[in-house]
Amino acid sequence: MQMEISCVIVDDEYLAIRILEDYCRRIPFIKVAGTFKEPFSAMQFLRESTVDLLFLDIQMPRLSGMDIAAHFEGPGGSRPLVIFTTAAQEFAVKAFELSALDYLVKPISFQRFEKAVRKAEGALATVKAPLHAPVGNQPEYLLLRSDHRTLKVPLEEIVLIEGLNEYIKVHTPDRKLVSLAALKDLETRLPRSRFVRIHKSYIISLAHIQWWSASEVEIAGGLRLPVGRVYKEQFLSRLQDRTDR
Repeated sequence: MQMEISCVIVDDEYLAIRILEDYCRRIPFIKVAGTFKEPFSAMQFLRESTVDLLFLDIQMPRLSGMDIAAHFEGPGGSRPLVIFTTAAQEFAVKAFELSALDYLVKPISFQRFEKAVRKAEGALATVKAPLHAPVGNQPEYLLLRSDHRTLKVPLEEIVLIEGLNEYIKVHTPDRKLVSLAALKDLETRLPRSRFVRIHKSYIISLAHIQWWSASEVEIAGGLRLPVGRVYKEQFLSRLQDRTDR
């Protein structure tokens, strides 16, 4: 089944919005959730609605697209992928510093637009793909999009998942895989019986813990990680649950 991608278009030029809407209509799996000429209205919508992709102009009155990309968060801290659509070429470096997925310079051809959307499709495959659950609804592996490929990573091999801004790094005993995904989203998809978050930047496998204290844990490979204050109670409680079994 084709994955559906919801998007929002923000541009202070009516014609630019109409062009992007037309391009979206040509791609069956893109659904436009909203269009906005006024950036503050767009911000309000994004705070209340979860969308996958944001087409964002940069030079707009009162609030620039850069400001929106740098500071907004959606429901539960979610953040859509951002593709900038602008007449200005000089902001490209800053855009990618903000982890933009792509940077389209007007006038934008449909071919260039479609290429950016396909990039978003690949990136979202990691976030939206379910954990595979063949038996008894117990997940057995995680699907990750890395180096333009979709990889099947058995859960039993995962030692550590590290958050890197808009990316994650999955550590196994013999490889490290980088993928575009949010650690917060991945946390909700992993089985609680096998993984626990110990820090804003780390999710670890309970099976690969060597030793722990209230402030530190060592996992397979001799790597020591801090236990964040916010996550300490949850971490120790989870370990106690396993000990009591």
